[in-house]
Amino acid sequence: MGRQLMGGLSARRLTGRAGALGAIEDPETIGRLTTRTGLAAALSTAGFAALFFGFDEPAAGWATLGLAGSYLLFWLVFVSGKVYGRLVAVVSVMTIIAAANHVIVHVALGGFANSGGYLIWGVSVTLTASLVLPRVRTIAVTVFYCAAAVGLGINEAALMASRPPPAQPLPTLLFVIVIIGNFMMLVPLFGYFLERLAEERARAEALLANVLPVEIADELKRTGRAAARRFDSVTVLFADLVGFTAHSKDSDPEQIASELNSIFTRFDELAADCGAEKIKTIGDGYMAACGLPSPDPDHVQHTCDLALSMLDAMPDLNARLGTDFRLRVGVHTGSAVAGIVGKSKFSYDVWGDTVNLASRLESQGVPGLVVTSADVARAMAGRDYVFEPLGIRDLKGQGPTKIYSIARRRPRPGESDRPHLSRDG
Repeated sequence: MGRQLMGGLSARRLTGRAGALGAIEDPETIGRLTTRTGLAAALSTAGFAALFFGFDEPAAGWATLGLAGSYLLFWLVFVSGKVYGRLVAVVSVMTIIAAANHVIVHVALGGFANSGGYLIWGVSVTLTASLVLPRVRTIAVTVFYCAAAVGLGINEAALMASRPPPAQPLPTLLFVIVIIGNFMMLVPLFGYFLERLAEERARAEALLANVLPVEIADELKRTGRAAARRFDSVTVLFADLVGFTAHSKDSDPEQIASELNSIFTRFDELAADCGAEKIKTIGDGYMAACGLPSPDPDHVQHTCDLALSMLDAMPDLNARLGTDFRLRVGVHTGSAVAGIVGKSKFSYDVWGDTVNLASRLESQGVPGLVVTSADVARAMAGRDYVFEPLGIRDLKGQGPTKIYSIARRRPRPGESDRPHLSRDG
């Protein structure tokens, strides 16, 4: 399953960003590429034309001189800044002109052997065009060159017999120039493609790391799968924004999303500071856990730290957002199972009675308090926080359950003995 997830994610990222693999979408980048290579292409093509005229091959010479003029015109128009809106159309026309030139020269010189494999320039032309052209047009160019090569290859004997061989060493010179020229063009192009692949892979891995815990993402990349695991001792936290549902009825959707983003972004920061793993958000609810996927001997302490930090953050968040939300928090500790769920929109999730009880404690809790189970209170006995009993509640699916709230934090060495308020109002 992990291999499918990674493969699907990478495929969507690599094929969804551009019309063709490695396609340049930024006009500024296209401008730099064209201004640096356009004039060089015109001059080098004019050099080929001069070579053909020098060996008394006027048909090949005039065809190539026309291509050089087209390159020069395209370059002049492009640097004038008037072509950005029609870039794909212009590149398509230039590609067709270049393809026609290669075929004309091939036929005029009498086939593959006599032309020194001049048609091989089509490889560089196709890959260069793919930097700008959409995938469909790139495929069309590729199909044209392949069909032309096959058709001309079938008629190679007839082409060679249609005329005397060109004067030596023209075929040899053309072969050497074509091979070296293609190599000089293809190496930077492949380097660019590989660089883009590396960038897209890095983006995919960064996205994966944002969706999954780092350890799970690493396991997926290393082994291609991430098996569900049982954890004997974890602590789960559920938090809910009291008043958010009523508030959202009369609020603009963008405002609601912005408020939730601000609040949950702050909670994410606090979770990272406390060593907790954010599991998910459900509407205006927030779930986190400590002790997974890596064991944490102080998972109860760290979860209590996170819970009170979230409550302490609410006054400032309300002041910034102009809201009046209160936070209801439930915390329970015990065993749980955690792993990846789903195949496309996958997530790392946690299941078990520990999760269910933490959720019940939150839903039956008191706004402005961290409500915990007796197990949490026992685990923290004699440590940083003082717990107050809230009596026994009949929780759905759990029956009569003793619940507690964190009343205050014990002073640490060097601190004054003052209460740590756990209410956000």
